[in-house]
Amino acid sequence: MDLEAAIQAQTKDTPPEQITELVLDTCKATKVSGLEKFSNLKSLTLNGCGLATLDGFPQLPELRRLELSDNVLSDGLEMLQDAALFQLRSLSLAGNKFSTLEDLEPLVRARAPAAPRPAAPWPPHTDGVGVGGACVRLHPGGRGRHWSPEPAPWHAGRARCPA
Repeated sequence: MDLEAAIQAQTKDTPPEQITELVLDTCKATKVSGLEKFSNLKSLTLNGCGLATLDGFPQLPELRRLELSDNVLSDGLEMLQDAALFQLRSLSLAGNKFSTLEDLEPLVRARAPAAPRPAAPWPPHTDGVGVGGACVRLHPGGRGRHWSPEPAPWHAGRARCPA
């Protein structure tokens, strides 16, 4: 089923502004489309859809959880900066094609913390990067990445992201 058909099947006659969650896993799409009118969406999952790009990702200011696992994304995370994801608390990118931590750098720039927090210095052998209280975690095997913008109480004195 394609993305537009899956959105229609889940929302039926419900007005878009009343929809707060969409689970669109395994819908076939190379790019995100058809979500512009869901301004109150809080949770969106697009796992295993075959997404190759985030170009044109819609502005979703209420979105708190975004799952993009098991797609073929390898870059373009800067597109999320323009998506007004001010409430985002969880972003899953496991199983994509990101090959370096530099590919994830737009995620750190995308979140401006309310108050500056000191970033912990990270030795090169650690499995995470802490910047401004955010953490990029590399999952076992280095395949997946998970970004969490939550304040990180562990950043002073510990050299690893929490499991």
